[in-house]
Amino acid sequence: MPFKATEIVSLSVAVLAFAGSLTSAFYTYSNRNREMDIKLVEIGIGILRADPKETGLTAARGWAVDVIEHYSGLRFSDSDRATLLQRPLLFRPTIDTQPTDPALVQMMMLMQMQSLKPLAVPESPPPTKK
Repeated sequence: MPFKATEIVSLSVAVLAFAGSLTSAFYTYSNRNREMDIKLVEIGIGILRADPKETGLTAARGWAVDVIEHYSGLRFSDSDRATLLQRPLLFRPTIDTQPTDPALVQMMMLMQMQSLKPLAVPESPPPTKK
């Protein structure tokens, strides 16, 4: 029994709508996972900012470094890892320049640890008064 043209069009629209909803669900799921990765990296950075001698967070610092490495996709060198475990991280991004990509955050942390200047962010000109 052959299908009528209206049945074919209706079935095609239903299949496309289903495919669109699956694509949207996957996109939402992957975006939410990336947001969670970013939050975990932020928690790790927060732990590394504390002075390990004053807070007693020495064991948590190893976890924080592992979390940053895992969720940023980059590895610290052995010397950088040892430095992070022993000294507080002095890196504090400003609100205007705070990156959200964990790999970029890790790169900026490494630059700070190696006493290199981070990339200069151009300042916006002051508003003109009329």
